[in-house]
Amino acid sequence: MARSAKAVEASLAQLNELRADPTAPAALQRITAALSDRSNLVAARAAEIVREAKIEALLPHVAATLRQFMVDPVKTDPGCAAKRAAAQALYELGADERDLLLDGARFEQHEPSWGKPIDTAAELRALCALALVRVGHPLQLEVLADHLADPEPQVRLSAARAIGYSGSDAGALLLRLKIRLGDAEEDVLAECFAQLGALAPARSIEFAKGFLDAPDESLRRAAAFALGGSRNPAALRALTDRWEADFTPASRAFFIPAIAMHRSTEARDFLIDRLEAAGPDLAAALIEGLSAYRHDPSVRQRVSQITEIRGDPVLREAWSRHFER
Repeated sequence: MARSAKAVEASLAQLNELRADPTAPAALQRITAALSDRSNLVAARAAEIVREAKIEALLPHVAATLRQFMVDPVKTDPGCAAKRAAAQALYELGADERDLLLDGARFEQHEPSWGKPIDTAAELRALCALALVRVGHPLQLEVLADHLADPEPQVRLSAARAIGYSGSDAGALLLRLKIRLGDAEEDVLAECFAQLGALAPARSIEFAKGFLDAPDESLRRAAAFALGGSRNPAALRALTDRWEADFTPASRAFFIPAIAMHRSTEARDFLIDRLEAAGPDLAAALIEGLSAYRHDPSVRQRVSQITEIRGDPVLREAWSRHFER
């Protein structure tokens, strides 16, 4: 029989009081009991306290919580609150619950909605996959390969991040394949490029350069941002060479944010040098890009000088909008 809302609220309030001293013997007893509570919200709060207080002695009970709410999950744990909190605790505290984490990484929970059912277990799968990497599960890459094709963008993005954490050469190949296959979400592609850069820095630059002319704008932008975000001098050269190869203002403007992201003296000077002679629209885009350095007095002074010398109202408006905020 389900507990009343009032009883659940009372239990949550009692658990919150335990946060002041969660490792006291009486507190540990109450937290342990709460981890097996019928209410998913109460069990979730208990798992949160275990994670926050790093109570490793209770991790077996947290694992039992995760397993408990995998049974009849739509009824017992709508929204995956308890399972998600338990998985977070197991991941952050490094619990070596390999079989359970593998089950969690493959778990789906489709709940009714106004349209098609919603899978509320996406974050659970992502957390458990990260935990598999942390404990060195032999099937981690197999799971992450599946996650790169998961219907939920959150899972695909987390899979790319987890592959980077794995430090695996084979993982780099998975990321290259995923990039070539594409993704509807630009954030997923950006994460794939970023993690590929972490796993294989030199080779990833040449790989990303090959997408700077991709017909898909999202793919092109993800590649450019990966190069800019790498802070690698060779990556900056790839971006500036691409700038010099195309005289179209719109194409050049496309690469300004990525060049600015490099945050190097060379990137800053490149943008300032182009500001002096660029047409009004491109110059305005350059000012916006240079606003990433607006807290640098030398950049503020130089951009202000160029803006005043040119005397163009478009540039003055861009200066006001991006540097005087």
